[in-house]
Amino acid sequence: MKRFKPRSVIANLTRVAAISFLLFFVACSDDDSDSFLVKGDDTSYSSEDDEPESSSARSSSSSGRSSSSSSDWLDSVEEVAPCRTEETDSCKYGELVDSRDGQTYRTVVIGNQTWMAENLNFKSDSCQCFNNQSGYCDKYGQLYTWAEAMEICPAGWHLPSLNEWKTLYIAAGGLETSASRLRADYDWESRSMGTDEFGFTVLPGGAYLAEDYREFRYGGTKAIFWTSTKESNTSNGVRMHDICFDERGGIVDGNGSVNGNTFSVRCIKD
Repeated sequence: MKRFKPRSVIANLTRVAAISFLLFFVACSDDDSDSFLVKGDDTSYSSEDDEPESSSARSSSSSGRSSSSSSDWLDSVEEVAPCRTEETDSCKYGELVDSRDGQTYRTVVIGNQTWMAENLNFKSDSCQCFNNQSGYCDKYGQLYTWAEAMEICPAGWHLPSLNEWKTLYIAAGGLETSASRLRADYDWESRSMGTDEFGFTVLPGGAYLAEDYREFRYGGTKAIFWTSTKESNTSNGVRMHDICFDERGGIVDGNGSVNGNTFSVRCIKD
């Protein structure tokens, strides 16, 4: 009779658990990019900036510098109470008129930030509508490359950094709940439906993946937004952080993406 070896069983279970953990946290990535989990600390991702950007600091934040400084500023970000339910809506909305084409966007104040509450739909030379169908742009906005996204926001607004996104999801309840609170309460599949408790209204606009697939993907199932933050020291060359909302409940995460991908853009006020 073979002797029972508890250490072997424990080792196998440990390996299985580790593999399951990794598979879970790369759900927003189907390519060879370096996945990261967007969390409220300075050890969970490869970040180049350590504090929220002001409009005067944005030029240095995208320079590709790496830093090991503490992210103590995260402790000062306060969670704010939801402002929207099925019965009431007390969110602080505003209006942004893009002087370039006259389009009007709803804006919303969440904590100390003012965001566009809709995806940008400014038509540029190289932007795309999902599946090349204009109806998608009417509903979900245009899809932009990173280089274009860095310059595409209206005057007085800018492409948010990774840390500005972190400030948002911490204010909206943190990693475990903020994604569902920020997603729209319509258009998503039933298991992915959000509660839109802050009027931010993330919709599943999909993306175009230039690397590997070279096709539009994720329409109706994922929302992917560019940040202004570059990854540092990646094995796959220069990549930029994105923010991804998908079917995993409250989880917010992202990946390192190449410039040729086209994603949605939400602008934040300077």
